Amino acid sequence: MFDNQQVMDLPKHSEIQLNPLADKALLHVQLNWLAFYIPFCAVLFAVCYFNEAFANKAQAYLLIGVPILILLSMLYNALSIKLQGLRYAITILRLKKGLFGSK
Repeated sequence: MFDNQQVMDLPKHSEIQLNPLADKALLHVQLNWLAFYIPFCAVLFAVCYFNEAFANKAQAYLLIGVPILILLSMLYNALSIKLQGLRYAITILRLKKGLFGSK
């Protein structure tokens, strides 16, 4: 039988203790985006290599657009990490019974 106790004493928003993000949070976000952009650039390179007509038409746009796109996303990530909640609060959930918890 599931036992669900009601939480009555929730802290006020202003009373929640906030903790700074890890020092390497920005690095992890940037590496995640690079994990997308590296294969993306490899596919674009392969398309240009095997399709000369496309390469001739799109070469200038790709050489200018892709680095700008990567730079803008990296700047956005940096600003987002800095401005959008540099802090977090930890909420602890405790399961009394069930698949993940025991009595």
